[in-house]
Amino acid sequence: MNHINTSRESTDNEGPMPRVPKRQRLNDMAYANGSTLAALSHDKYTVGWICALSIEMSAAVAMLDEIHQGLPRADEDTNTYTLGRIAAHNVAIACLPSGYYGNNNAAAVATNMRRTFPSMRFCLMVGIGGGAPGQADIRLGDVVVSEGVMQYDLGKSLSEGRFTRTGIMNRPPQELLTAVANLRARHRIEASRIPSILSEMLERHPTMSQSVYRNSLQDRLFDSTYDHVQSTDVPTDDCELCDISRLEDRSPRDSPNPKIHYGTIASANQVMKQVKTRDELAHELGVLCFEMEGSGVMDGFAGLVIRGICDYSDSHKNKQWQEVAATVAAAYAKELLLVIPAAVCTAAPVVAIPSVDLDRQQTLLRSLEFEQINARRSNIKPKYSTTCRWLLSHPDYLDWQDPKQAVKHHGFLWIRGGPGTGKSTIMNFAYKEAMTHKDVVVISFFFNARGESLERSTQGMYRSLLFQLLNTLPNLLTIFDASEHNKFLDDFYTATLSHQNPVWQIIVLQDLLRGALTNLGQIPLAIFVDALDECSSDQVEELVEYFEALGEDAEQNGLRLNICFSSRYYPYIDIQYGLKIKLEAQGGHEEDIAMYIRNKLRIGTSKTAEEIKTGMQAKAKGIFMWVVLVVDILKAEYQDGRIFEVKKRLAALPAELSDLFKEILARDQKNIRDLKLCIQWILFAKRPLKLEEYYFAAVSALSPDELGEWDQNDITTEDMGRFVISSSKGLAETTKSKVKTVQFIHESVREFFLKNAMHELWPNLAAADFETVSHSQLQQCCYAYFNFCVVFKAEACLSFAEKIPTASSDEAKELRSAVSGKFPFLEYATRHLFHHADIAASSIPQHDFLSFCSLEAWILLDNLFEMFKIRRHTPTTSLLHILAERNLAKLIKEALHLDSGIDVYGGRYHYPLFAALANSNHDAVKALLQTPTSPQEDDAFARLDYGSNFKVKYDQTPLLWAAARGYDVVVKLLLDKGSDIKAEDKHNRTPLSHAVWHGHDATVRLLLQHSCDAWKFDRLPLLYAVKRGNEPITRLLIEAGANIEVSPTDGMTSLLHASEAGHENIIQLLLEKGANVEARSRGRTGSSPLMFAASNGKENAVRLLLKAGVDIHAKDLRGKTSLIRAVESGREAIVRLLLTEGADIEAKDKRGQTSLIHAVESGRKAIVRLLLTEGADIEAKDDGGRTPLTHATTMGQNAIVRLLLAEGADILAKDNEGQTSLDYVGDSIHDDVLLLLHQKVGHITATDCQCRTPQTCAVEHEQLDIVRLLP
Repeated sequence: MNHINTSRESTDNEGPMPRVPKRQRLNDMAYANGSTLAALSHDKYTVGWICALSIEMSAAVAMLDEIHQGLPRADEDTNTYTLGRIAAHNVAIACLPSGYYGNNNAAAVATNMRRTFPSMRFCLMVGIGGGAPGQADIRLGDVVVSEGVMQYDLGKSLSEGRFTRTGIMNRPPQELLTAVANLRARHRIEASRIPSILSEMLERHPTMSQSVYRNSLQDRLFDSTYDHVQSTDVPTDDCELCDISRLEDRSPRDSPNPKIHYGTIASANQVMKQVKTRDELAHELGVLCFEMEGSGVMDGFAGLVIRGICDYSDSHKNKQWQEVAATVAAAYAKELLLVIPAAVCTAAPVVAIPSVDLDRQQTLLRSLEFEQINARRSNIKPKYSTTCRWLLSHPDYLDWQDPKQAVKHHGFLWIRGGPGTGKSTIMNFAYKEAMTHKDVVVISFFFNARGESLERSTQGMYRSLLFQLLNTLPNLLTIFDASEHNKFLDDFYTATLSHQNPVWQIIVLQDLLRGALTNLGQIPLAIFVDALDECSSDQVEELVEYFEALGEDAEQNGLRLNICFSSRYYPYIDIQYGLKIKLEAQGGHEEDIAMYIRNKLRIGTSKTAEEIKTGMQAKAKGIFMWVVLVVDILKAEYQDGRIFEVKKRLAALPAELSDLFKEILARDQKNIRDLKLCIQWILFAKRPLKLEEYYFAAVSALSPDELGEWDQNDITTEDMGRFVISSSKGLAETTKSKVKTVQFIHESVREFFLKNAMHELWPNLAAADFETVSHSQLQQCCYAYFNFCVVFKAEACLSFAEKIPTASSDEAKELRSAVSGKFPFLEYATRHLFHHADIAASSIPQHDFLSFCSLEAWILLDNLFEMFKIRRHTPTTSLLHILAERNLAKLIKEALHLDSGIDVYGGRYHYPLFAALANSNHDAVKALLQTPTSPQEDDAFARLDYGSNFKVKYDQTPLLWAAARGYDVVVKLLLDKGSDIKAEDKHNRTPLSHAVWHGHDATVRLLLQHSCDAWKFDRLPLLYAVKRGNEPITRLLIEAGANIEVSPTDGMTSLLHASEAGHENIIQLLLEKGANVEARSRGRTGSSPLMFAASNGKENAVRLLLKAGVDIHAKDLRGKTSLIRAVESGREAIVRLLLTEGADIEAKDKRGQTSLIHAVESGRKAIVRLLLTEGADIEAKDDGGRTPLTHATTMGQNAIVRLLLAEGADILAKDNEGQTSLDYVGDSIHDDVLLLLHQKVGHITATDCQCRTPQTCAVEHEQLDIVRLLP
């Protein structure tokens, strides 16, 4: 294979070639795996790298060892940067705007780069160039490095056609020249690293192999006197027609590796193709290479130009070598940077921030696209002959294209015309004309009222425009990463990955488009939006305001934005700035119509014929559609040469389009049933029908006995196309888009039928009933085809019933394709059967249909055609669930007559009501609850949780859900519908418990009114009311008969809960109702109401309970009284109250501990002092014989030890083990307290039961400071 050798150098650099040490892969492919990218400050970027072409930019980025996070640009900088690192250098890479070339544009990019990165040391201009073969043996794929750059087209013209150059030789800075000399010297000693750098690049980016391998490329240099031979048919860049005998005879090189040449590079604002000029400059200036941007960069920036040779600067241009040349030049630039020392600067901390997620960008980009995104424009018939060209010379059109006039019109051109005047045709012409300008980005949207919803909405327009722009300029995808709507975009991305089909918000699309336009810089953008009248008027008004703001911003910021709208005269929306063209008033438009009539109405050139043509143009009043239709009518009339009849026929034809349509239909009464069905399907289909769908939909009604599998050899698409024309009397057509659909030939036809045409054509059909009757007809077509497939073709359609492949699997796609291939109308019939039935149900009963339609078969087929697993139905899904999910309110009402229960479980959302709520289906909610419309109920329904706000637990029934949220209207309706008031969730909570817990008084009252003993169904409601401190609900429940002594397994009665929480009003209420004041909780403590209140510091509750006669001396399971509980909890006020009320101060618990001992153990000094004041025994002992002082020393309670000693506590009191307080001294006792203990001993020689003195105790406890202090 002939490619760049990765193990040997060129003939200039023979010998073994060292490999570049392996560097870390591009952030370990950070783009792909979502790792983090480094973020540096602007001043850390010291090397600029400028490219002119996208292929040069790709090569440059591929050289980076590491990619960095993007940074904000300076205010006036319009460049787009890729930032990264090569070796020790931080590099900023920028590319000239698409379609912009030359020194001036390169200079602008370099200047902007300096604005944003003020620490730039130098700049590299790297890319492709044309070689100047001569003294140097330059070959394609070689590299030329500038020792100087000369702009050879800069100068002045003298007399006699002479031209003198005034451009000076720009030389690279010393820093770069010394680096070039260093590298050049190395190459004399060792091989260039270029092959190794390319090899490493391929490891990171294997898709760039075409940029390295040369096996299919030919390097041909023709004789300088021989020009390229161009094909007269199709212009090409190859030399297939060139005489190969005129090739220069050059000896082959020993190595395929590139040679590196050093010398002068010539720069100009045009491509060098003149061999004579090339050779003259090469001889005069020693030029090795020609290019177009180097001089612009070096005029204001210290720089070096590096060019890979892709052609020989002659007429034999060769684009095949451009990628190879760009890549090898980039590789040399990298090798050069490897030998340049890094800039000396203080290291900045690298901040780890989330990396650019290319997967996220691409997913969001793809989500903008939709199937019919270009359908309308692709279906516009081509302009006739040379029509429309008058627009190009129209003064307003020329002003619109002139940037200097933008201040007057803000880039706006609005073409208006009546129905059928040809607005879309001329817009399509203008769009295609703009597309021929390579330096302009052109995007468009053609509204289509006959298309799917996105084709006739601003959401579809914004999505389409944004998709086209980002697809054309991928660099703009960064708007997804720096948007104020990041939360929405993150959620949208996540939802898309999980196949949830999220919906774009208009405001997000508008802001993204505005952000993309702001980042365009000086790249011109033209936007064409056709048929604004085919979008709803409220949306159009907002659209125009948005684009007006864009135009104003563009004009103020110097952006090149052109916007062209077209519409009818209504709805009339004016703009402050802009140019307007009224189509019918244009002489060029009238000339187009005249030319069409002359060329299409071939009735001779007699005087009568010319009168007919003139009269026809006058009668048309600028409406091209009228002319097209009338030409066909008059041509048919002229078939027998009766020119006088043609004139009479023209006179009889109506001038209005709608009347002309009526005339066409009235003259042909054949197959009127076909026509009626055609109109119904095109007007009222849920979406435009595909050609095959339309055909079999019609057969389902016109000839159901003929239904069968589609044999494409028997019934061709050509047959179907002819049926479209015949059934519509020529007023419908098959679109030319990728997915061929059936539509009316013009929007005016659709409007004609939507008005009173149907009633006029069929007088017995009331206009008000036409839509309902039509949907009934379409439902019958769908049901007939569905039944045919299910009943008569069960084996073919339902053989997969045992297992349907995973929705997104290849097997499922193949199965869907196979079934649709045999039964083209089955998908539409299945998926929209209920839709048509629902609309028909407004006046035509659907009971029989709902009763006999096989739900099991429908679920099976709908699951087959569903591409997302999450949207498939479970086999147990109820009919109501499906109808609720689709917001089919009328069918819901009919289905409820068949089965009144709405609590049937099953389906994705478990219950029909939840399906309606989760999908924001307000009408379905009302239908399920069977409520008449009233302002109060409408307001209540509007406050329900819909869509993303709807949350429900899987174990909740609708009544449980509604009660928990206090939706009283819903609760009442559900109760009236028979919802189970005893239903429980997994925690055994009923609707009443939920309503009580959430404090919905009215809901509780409603539930109790419905069933006064609702509290009997679980034991929780009263306890919940008490725990939440809700006295009104507590009173409600008690008055309804709730048992105030009921308790769950923990024995906690209502009074115990109220006492624990200190709910005084509820305690008072419960006491009045006779609650047991001595009730005890179960478990470890066995607490009474007084104990709970005392422990928790609920003083008023304690008073209430004492007043009720509670036993103040009662003990819990641990033997603790209410006084002890208050003491250990530090409730001083309650301790004082209980002592006042006669609590036993010396009462002991099961460990023999008194209140004083508990106070000491708990460190409650104030309470210890209070108890001592009230006469507590300071020497009281517990079951172990330990006194309060012993406990204090053991617990390290220094302050309490001092207090007890001051009150005369006996230090030498011995416990059951014979030990004193000194033996229990803890590590946390302070030295001064310890000394105090020893000094308080009355007899210093006293001993304990083990005959230890205070001194020996101190020594034993290693209290050396105390030993020194004791005598």
